[in-house]
Amino acid sequence: MLKAPRVVAESNVIISAFVFGGVPELVFALARDGRFELYLSRFILEEVAGVLARSKFGWKEREIAEVLRSFPYSRAVGVTR
Repeated sequence: MLKAPRVVAESNVIISAFVFGGVPELVFALARDGRFELYLSRFILEEVAGVLARSKFGWKEREIAEVLRSFPYSRAVGVTR
C-alpha cells in the first residue's frame, strides 16, 4: 500500500481556508479524511495568528486559539537553522 503524500500548508492557505473557504478549505478537508499527511510548523502557526489578529481581519484571541487547535490531524515539523 502506498503511503499518503506529505503536504506542508503555508500560512496563506491556512488563512484563506478559515477566512474565505473554497479550495483552501478543501485542502484541510482532504487532510482530515486522510488523503495526505498534513505537516505544520510552529512558525507557520505563529504567522497565521499574527495575520488574523491584524485589523484587516480583527479576529479575537479566542477565535485564533480555536483555529490553532483545529489541526489534530496534522503533524508538527521542526525547523533547524
